[in-house]
Amino acid sequence: MSEEAADQPARRILMLCTKFARCPQDRYLTNDLAHALRDAGAIVDVAVIDWTCASPQVELISMSDGIRALFVPPPAFASFGPVIAKVVKWLGAGFRLRRAIRRVFADQSYDLVLGFSPLVTTGIATSWAISRHRCRGYAYIVDFFPWHHHALGLLNRGSMIVGLVLETLFIRRFDVVACMSDAGVRYLKKHYFLRKRQKTPVLHLWGDPSPLPRKDRKKVRIAHAIPTTAKIALFGGQLAPGRGIEDILAVAGISIYAKPDLYFLFVGSGGLEALISNYIDKVGSNVIHIPAVSRDAYLQIAMSCDVGLISTVANSGVPTFPSKVIDYLRAGLPVIASVESSTDFGSYVEQAGFGKHVPAGDANRYFSAICEVVDSAIIRRDMCLSGYRALRDGFDVEAAAAAVLAEI
Repeated sequence: MSEEAADQPARRILMLCTKFARCPQDRYLTNDLAHALRDAGAIVDVAVIDWTCASPQVELISMSDGIRALFVPPPAFASFGPVIAKVVKWLGAGFRLRRAIRRVFADQSYDLVLGFSPLVTTGIATSWAISRHRCRGYAYIVDFFPWHHHALGLLNRGSMIVGLVLETLFIRRFDVVACMSDAGVRYLKKHYFLRKRQKTPVLHLWGDPSPLPRKDRKKVRIAHAIPTTAKIALFGGQLAPGRGIEDILAVAGISIYAKPDLYFLFVGSGGLEALISNYIDKVGSNVIHIPAVSRDAYLQIAMSCDVGLISTVANSGVPTFPSKVIDYLRAGLPVIASVESSTDFGSYVEQAGFGKHVPAGDANRYFSAICEVVDSAIIRRDMCLSGYRALRDGFDVEAAAAAVLAEI
């Protein structure tokens, strides 16, 4: 913290989100930003709607880095019709979050309320906090709800329309609405009815650029039953709709005959695990699945691989900027991205020099791009070095924290 910052009173920030790791070894973007804000001299309280919480009790945890995190379980309601059930779930979560904040953080005042999309689940609490503390609001859009969910078939048209109305209302409560890329800002302005004076900056994703401790690559592979001499293409993250799991398996189906030394490793858990298991059972063993592991273990596995895969669905029309790229770059992996035409992520990957991109849905071109990189040690080395530069210069968490604090 600078001497100038030390002379100023500490800024207080209330962060509201739906993902925040309790364990320091399993950090999310929200953890990294909260930590950087604290390092910049701010006092940070976090309130989380924890959809994975098994306990019905609200839990306040004082983290080892001095951040207080309030974990609030979502409410349980009886069954309604499909549209009403969604609305009750979204707004009910916001009401429960507001009640918990009022009770646990009652003695606090805040200079900024920081929210993450989808805002519909925290919007009731966010709107109340901004009004209660008469402070500015900063929203970060990481997922264009409900457009993306509707494109993936996760919401019917009725739920999508209601979700869009609610999401727009909550977006309008913020003074600043930041997106991950220029394409995201354009999409935001076109698909949501913003207030004229709302600021819409680009705030790139962030991550920890510090070097990772390296272990013996062969030993890591042996420990996780990964072939020691094979070329490994890694997909890490949630195995859920919208991640292009089907496209990667299609590439694996081509590779099993055309390039038998290339294996596809999935590290993570989710609803599409059965899809991967079915491939392994029916097609072949060039696909490996490791359930979700700790962040440290995942990064060690990543460093033992040869390329990192990013895949999204074709024709969704919604721009994305996948956060898994941060871990790939930190692990020194070239990135092969199969992405929809509506996003500028693919062009960014190639302009930054740390990977290649192809159109989503084209398995043959995806396969060719992977082979071109895994078969050339020189290409991988150059992309690795470019990735480290991009991580340092374009994904700096301290710069993200400074941008947020500048809005107070």
